[in-house]
Amino acid sequence: MALLKQIAGHTSCVPVHRYLERKMRAIAKELYNFEGWDERDCAGRDPAERDAVRWGAEMDFIRRACGNDTPWHGSPARTYKHFVISPSPSDNVSLEDLKALARDWALAHYADHQIAIVCHDDNENRIPHAHVVVNNTNLSTGRRMHDDDALKLNRDLQRMARERGLSAFGVDKEPDGAYARLAQRRGETEVRGRTSQRRMRSRAEAELVRKGQYSWVADIRDRVVIARSLAHSSQEFASVLAALGVTVSESSRKGASADWVFSLANHPTRRVCGGKLGASFSRAALERSLPRRSVAFSGEARSRELMSRASSAIELRDLRGLHELADAMDTACKYRLDSTDACDKAMARLCARATAAPTPHERKRLDAQIAQIDTAKRTLARLGILPDASPRSRKATGGDMRSTGWAASTRRDAHAQTSKDQQRHADERAGR
Repeated sequence: MALLKQIAGHTSCVPVHRYLERKMRAIAKELYNFEGWDERDCAGRDPAERDAVRWGAEMDFIRRACGNDTPWHGSPARTYKHFVISPSPSDNVSLEDLKALARDWALAHYADHQIAIVCHDDNENRIPHAHVVVNNTNLSTGRRMHDDDALKLNRDLQRMARERGLSAFGVDKEPDGAYARLAQRRGETEVRGRTSQRRMRSRAEAELVRKGQYSWVADIRDRVVIARSLAHSSQEFASVLAALGVTVSESSRKGASADWVFSLANHPTRRVCGGKLGASFSRAALERSLPRRSVAFSGEARSRELMSRASSAIELRDLRGLHELADAMDTACKYRLDSTDACDKAMARLCARATAAPTPHERKRLDAQIAQIDTAKRTLARLGILPDASPRSRKATGGDMRSTGWAASTRRDAHAQTSKDQQRHADERAGR
């Protein structure tokens, strides 16, 4: 049987991070919904990048940015939940089976939260068990985690354990929760949960998108995605955004948690805080990711072409085209795809992993990643932006690799024009 222990945390997540990984006691680790690492989107990347993620500190930052660190009705805020999943010793569970059980259970209930899964085998009989730490903030709504039905959490774990051939408690006698009991009385066989959204999206925005109507928040988000795909620094990021019609300013909050506020230049009242667009759009997350995300579009010619395409879509109000371009660029940066050859290699690696996937869930996830890369490849290739071979080698480009992108090339053009103007003025003075 699989035991589920629940612990409510009311402090920073840094100590629990330190406790779970101290003295190299962690035998496996998986992270979900963190800036810089999500197991579902990191195929082919160096696992050392995962170890560099300070997931406890990131949880604290997101919680503070959404205002979920304050007391709730006079009681201290529940900052995170810590679950311990311990299979029966008689099951002789493997580490991979334990990770799959913990992963599927956690994502089934907390897909919109930051999740850290750390496995240990430091008990008397060296039986692997999983620690699952879940931040209290829902990334889709920005709201606190609500009280969960403990019986349902345990029941689902037992069902998943049973499906994997592991022993389980018999806890399926009564429907879990008032809503489920009501559904049973109405003859419904399933109660649907909330759809998982990787980017934070309000109900109003989701409704507009569902109806195919204009959402200025979605419009700003797409322009920010394009800008962070092209910029190498905060200054370049602001420059590219300005060219795309978005103004960047600092929020009124003071201190380390101050965020950026994005607004449409032609509609200044349409403004949104970066953290409200999603965890990866906060100021801290952007400043960390800008130097490494733009590697896929480092060539000057491609950067100029992408800016031209984006500006044209904005001018023509082709929001669908802008969204497709933003998604394709985001995927290319996420997987470091700078050529069709890189796309093909990434898809080949994922196909091999999908063929050997131990569960249908894992295979479905890998198939989704393959489809995502294939869509990005087709979009960028159709625009004539994706070369056959990587342009990062001198042999492939046949030129100087010092150019870094659209914003940098714009500064060089301005500098060249200034030099020409200074020379012209000097010639005129000499002539006089």
